[in-house]
Amino acid sequence: MSLLRSHPGLLIWVILVFAIGIICLIVGAIMAKSGASLRPIYWFAGFALLVGLPQFFGHLGIALSDARRENPKREALATLDAGGDRDALQAAARNLFGPDADPDLAADARTLFSEAISGATRARFASLPGGESVLVAEFPGFYDAQRAWVQYLRITGLNQAGGKGHTGVGYAVLRPTGDRAYIAQVNNLLVVCTGPDDGAIRRRMAAAGFTIPRRAPLGPDPTGSVPASGSSAFGMIGMAGGVALFLVYLLVVVGYFFKGASWSASADPKPGTPRLPEAEVRARIEALARTNTPFRIDRGTRDNELLVTWNFADARWLDLARARGLKRTLRTRLVFDVGSGVARTTDYTTDLEWSAGRGGADLRWKAEVGLVLFQREYSKVLGIQFAPDGSITPNLSYSYSFNPRELKDPLTAIVTQSGWIWRPVVWEGPRWLRWLTE
Repeated sequence: MSLLRSHPGLLIWVILVFAIGIICLIVGAIMAKSGASLRPIYWFAGFALLVGLPQFFGHLGIALSDARRENPKREALATLDAGGDRDALQAAARNLFGPDADPDLAADARTLFSEAISGATRARFASLPGGESVLVAEFPGFYDAQRAWVQYLRITGLNQAGGKGHTGVGYAVLRPTGDRAYIAQVNNLLVVCTGPDDGAIRRRMAAAGFTIPRRAPLGPDPTGSVPASGSSAFGMIGMAGGVALFLVYLLVVVGYFFKGASWSASADPKPGTPRLPEAEVRARIEALARTNTPFRIDRGTRDNELLVTWNFADARWLDLARARGLKRTLRTRLVFDVGSGVARTTDYTTDLEWSAGRGGADLRWKAEVGLVLFQREYSKVLGIQFAPDGSITPNLSYSYSFNPRELKDPLTAIVTQSGWIWRPVVWEGPRWLRWLTE
């Protein structure tokens, strides 16, 4: 729990992983109850893990690394508070403030800065031989230390002294006494270091074992004994390796997204089903428009393309939509690939707008393209209802549901029973890129 309290990034990802698991269980139960395939849930869970687990383990690694560096500081504060053996006190003071620290000069800072660091569980202040001073205060959690950082600047008046910085990199300021001060938050620790100049502060922070952020508002150390902010042994080779690793990871994520999304909604014909000619499959689909169902079949811009939509151009179905309050629907685009026997499909989400004028219904298509893996809508409306002829009905309420499977299941059945593969795609990429997109 201490890692979570001192590292909010890790806490956020723990909550996200837990929440994603709960959402997958709930949605999966709903889909299973409705008879839908659970492939979309498996794909979504895998994609969430692929994206989230590196973030989680990254934050966990940072938290564990910080704990290895900062736990000795917390133990040193506890040792100085408890008192006892001289050698133990000497080692604790050196660990906390540097090799030249004297435990007799490390006072309890809660009595010296009671108002500025109120809420600290432990705190020590030491004056050092080189003219520097260091204050280290421990707080219960990350946000407690963050509030203390702001409070310290406000109580001491340093926030009005024209300094530079923020909580992420620390705050450096020239004090009225003529020396410099650097106030930094290190997870759940507050560190205040003063010295004659920025170089002295850098040397003292390094001697005490504290890492100064790369963009800290401190000048370089003129003696060169402490590397300037931003210098690193990472080098160009390490940077190139990091970029290459990121590109490989990005390729894996993109490939999983496209191929997994396509797999999650694909349907194959039963083994041994003969493949019918494209023209016959198209004729079977077009026959839906002649049934008592709200389908409209249109030819696309290409010979092998069909567009299947709810038939809102028909006044009968428009009245039904108006009566049921339906405002959203689907259009499915099918492209037949004769060479591979695949019918690639893409879904378009729509909003319906209608008017009572001569122009009739206005169907506006939104710019939302992709796969609708699962969707169920339920709504109940209360109030006086009107029949299509304008008369008042005795019903004071009505409810409606919207399920895209009612549109897509007949299409999927026709395609697969004709020996073709039903393959939804987020993006119909060029032939040479289909190894990645489907």
